[in-house]
Amino acid sequence: VVASAYVPDTMNQELDELLRAALPELYTESQQIVVNCISTGNSETDPNTTMAGMTQIMGMMASGEVELLICTGENARRYGDNGNAFMPVSELFTESELTASGLQPVSVPVLDEEGNPTGENSVPCGIDLSGSSQLTSALYHDDIAAYVLVNTSHIENAKDVITLLASNP
Repeated sequence: VVASAYVPDTMNQELDELLRAALPELYTESQQIVVNCISTGNSETDPNTTMAGMTQIMGMMASGEVELLICTGENARRYGDNGNAFMPVSELFTESELTASGLQPVSVPVLDEEGNPTGENSVPCGIDLSGSSQLTSALYHDDIAAYVLVNTSHIENAKDVITLLASNP
């Protein structure tokens, strides 16, 4: 799932074409990558779109439909349960894999029970995708990252997609 305040209609097709061309082995009769792009609106100027997007993403996450979430830091904080909903980077990639591929881990700000920032961050649980101008320009944000959900059953596929997107300027 790609989630941001505004996701252009063309993003589904663009990402699907990129993934099919670069990772054709992930598209078989028994498995398919499904790209879902969800606009979450601006909570201050468009609260209805924000609530609709949040409801859709949370429902998909609860039903296990989301294995990889590509989003802004704000959305990672919103859906990440202080990072607990995401697999720690140390369980996804070895240090040598991170170094060899140039992947940069990111954390999620931790909130208290009332939703206020504590000043702490979660363990690194996402990979920075801000180097992908395709994503940052389409989503109008510079703080885009990929987060693998803890209930992901296709970890190697998620790693392949993250590595591809992080290396695709």
